[in-house]
Amino acid sequence: MGRPFLHRPLVSLELRRVLRSGATLFTVALALFVTGADWIPQTQGELEGALARGLVRQGIWSAALLVLLPAATLGAAGILHRWRRGEADWLGSRPTGRVAALASAWLGSTLGGILLLAVVALIVEAAAGAGEATLRLERRHAMADSHRLEPGESVTFDLPATATRAGAALRVRLRPALGSGPTTDARLSVGRGAESRSAVARLATWTWLEVPLPSGEDAIECTLLNEGQGALAVLARDGVELWTPSGGEWRASLALFARACLALASLGALAIGFSAWVGSVTAGVGALC
Repeated sequence: MGRPFLHRPLVSLELRRVLRSGATLFTVALALFVTGADWIPQTQGELEGALARGLVRQGIWSAALLVLLPAATLGAAGILHRWRRGEADWLGSRPTGRVAALASAWLGSTLGGILLLAVVALIVEAAAGAGEATLRLERRHAMADSHRLEPGESVTFDLPATATRAGAALRVRLRPALGSGPTTDARLSVGRGAESRSAVARLATWTWLEVPLPSGEDAIECTLLNEGQGALAVLARDGVELWTPSGGEWRASLALFARACLALASLGALAIGFSAWVGSVTAGVGALC
């Protein structure tokens, strides 16, 4: 029989080590965050709806990731250091090769970090609340040219046909043009088939003007009109965004959790690789950099 690719006792060992050390760090960091984060109830009192809940998610995720990712990376960087101090003696007597031992240690440390990230996601959603349906960025569109619209001028542009459900929205980024009045008014009108919708906004700085889109699969015709007394500017690059319904707000935490897991796995692999040539602290810091 050949050697197994994964050594389960080693996976379990590294998993338990991460949970012991990571759980302690996480508990301390969470206690400091909760006791010092007086802005959470104030924010919920001053702001309402999705913005308040989004700030809660941002605060807890930021604090947790600032602690967990560096701690997990430094822990992975110390795996080979522990082997050199004597663990390699009993590892050598096990029916596993060097590659399998490295893969098992990496997998165990990564799984431990993922479990801690799952706890973070649960805490975030418990603190933020259930929320409501929200939108996500589907794609960005680049206009052919940037435009400067004087009072009364308009520009028309088309977006390619794309299927959108009810609740989708189109956003265009605008600002008053330099050398004109400090503010102006802009109207964005969108038409699809027989339906059309519009929205108006006063521009004093960079502003996203948003219009709900009619559902359908036809091309979208957009008209931007300067209704104010000053000029306005429209940037060609990434100046138009299409937002589509994406379900509940909890999907934001799900996306952050998935990306954090990918970062955790990548940082752990880099740290283990660097630690073969340099010290554990240097390897961990190098992986983070």
